[in-house]
Amino acid sequence: MRELRIEHNEEFQSRRDFLKICGQTLAGVAVIGFMTPIINSCSSATDPGSSVAPFNIAVDVTSLTQNNTALRTTTPDGNSLLIVRQSATTYITLLLICPHQNCGGSSMVQQQSVITCTCHGSTFNLTGQVTQGPSQANLVTYSTVYDATTKKVTIHN
Repeated sequence: MRELRIEHNEEFQSRRDFLKICGQTLAGVAVIGFMTPIINSCSSATDPGSSVAPFNIAVDVTSLTQNNTALRTTTPDGNSLLIVRQSATTYITLLLICPHQNCGGSSMVQQQSVITCTCHGSTFNLTGQVTQGPSQANLVTYSTVYDATTKKVTIHN
């Protein structure tokens, strides 16, 4: 009779361990399911440039007389661009939409050589490289061609 009781306790213990493991697994799955949307909300799933309609525009840059100066313009669909003079014949154009959570427009502020996203504090330099997070990605840049005759840059995506 005693031997039967020991087997019963071992079986009971094994069943208890099984239920405990199942409960822990379910709790882990619930935590992961709860945390994933929170973690994903802190990053952008899409490239900010993918939402910009195709364009090809020419912009007069005669006002940019010194290197590392910039002027702001917009795409035909209203997105902000920053054209930066790197040298007398070299320009770079940045899409002013933060890759962190796609904040753009007036949320992207340029002061001297720093571009700041006022939504969450990311900063970028005048080549579009992220210098401080939370953004992990650089600003989108566009092909920019300078025409010395017209003193305009042509930008297209």
